[in-house]
Amino acid sequence: MMYFITVLIMTTLPIPTGWVQYSQTYSDKSTCESFIKHNQKQIIMDISSYMGRDPKTGELRFKGAKEFECTTYEEAVKRNTELGH
Repeated sequence: MMYFITVLIMTTLPIPTGWVQYSQTYSDKSTCESFIKHNQKQIIMDISSYMGRDPKTGELRFKGAKEFECTTYEEAVKRNTELGH
């Protein structure tokens, strides 16, 4: 089973919360969780950069991270579907 860093974020988008995943895979959950533990600040900066700014207002779209987890791709899709994505 492959795991991904998965972060529940808050944004300024019409559906304000959603789960985003890094593309880097981990073959075991503990290695993924260790990466999060040691790199949480960098993960937040990466997500903020990825989300960018609203082209009309210049406001950052990323407002914060609520949860950090290691999940499978399928788990993240299910969670986002439940949020309306």
